[in-house]
Amino acid sequence: MQKYFEKFFISSETGSLKHEGKMFELAQNYLSIPKEQILMIDDSLDHGVYPAKEFGWNAIWISRNNDKRQKEEQRIQHLTELYPYLFPSADGNM
Repeated sequence: MQKYFEKFFISSETGSLKHEGKMFELAQNYLSIPKEQILMIDDSLDHGVYPAKEFGWNAIWISRNNDKRQKEEQRIQHLTELYPYLFPSADGNM
């Protein structure tokens, strides 16, 4: 994965779980870009997507097992479905 990503924020290395917020803060500081420009993709609604949204990031739930319990959430089933979120329409909507 290192050939695709320049930096990883791993809870065991940072000493903080995602939903505690420190990981978001570390990543935000590293990226030095506005929160609105960050898109987090996670397979956990409770420990990833919801906390990221509370922090002010955009977030998409990757639900590979066809879990439809949260129909209102933006969700994908495969990473190949990310293209429209990475390159949103001209109106700026995700």
